[in-house]
Amino acid sequence: MQPFERLRAAVRWSSGLDEWSLLAESIQCLAGFGDDPAGLVMACRRLLVHHPSRARLWWVCARVATAIDPAEAAWDAWDRLELDATPSRISAAVATVSGSVASLGWDDTVETLARTRPDLEVLAVRTGDDAGLSMALRRSEIGARVVDVIEATVLEPAAVLVPVAAAGAGTVLLAPEAARTLELLRSAAPALLVAPLGTVLPEGLLGAYGRANDGRVASVPFDTFAGALGPTGLQDHRNFPNRRDTPEAPELLRLTV
Repeated sequence: MQPFERLRAAVRWSSGLDEWSLLAESIQCLAGFGDDPAGLVMACRRLLVHHPSRARLWWVCARVATAIDPAEAAWDAWDRLELDATPSRISAAVATVSGSVASLGWDDTVETLARTRPDLEVLAVRTGDDAGLSMALRRSEIGARVVDVIEATVLEPAAVLVPVAAAGAGTVLLAPEAARTLELLRSAAPALLVAPLGTVLPEGLLGAYGRANDGRVASVPFDTFAGALGPTGLQDHRNFPNRRDTPEAPELLRLTV
């Protein structure tokens, strides 16, 4: 398949399909533009215009667009994503927990936790985006108990895991429904932000992400959380604001179709 054909397939990728398939298709597409700098930037912009909510796609595009060897950077990004240690860091953080933990929604890191800790009940809390939750659970090989926020509070989970939409420079962005649900759960258990590799962007790129997702994300103060779980483990209020997973990519700060 030629690079432009693969690009066409990637930009038309259904938002209902899983993120990993989208990332794999996008990385293969971008690797094909390795010897075409202008075409590479155009491909990155088109991918992000059509899939603006995928923070890890922004991370991939930023790494590739700023690399000396874009094709090598594309394949390296895939390797890094596959080797992301965030799921094991989550498992370590709740190693002494028994009973249950709650998750606002369901993503691959939470699924890995449920798979590696069968003794731990993982509660998938409805946030209002029930269609997205149902789709994620249908794809999952792990059964999860789906509860609403009142049930979650009554069940007294040991912690609330909150998968991030995107973050950077101490700013945390969540889906508005997740932010509202988190506010109701804050008194029930400590909230831990889950920020896998590729979801923490530099300030300029995070601003572009926010503009591209205007009205679809809400900013939540980082002090809402007891800490943030990522590839290096649990980070506190002093360390997390300094984390960023990719350099700035000026070519991506203003997107056009």
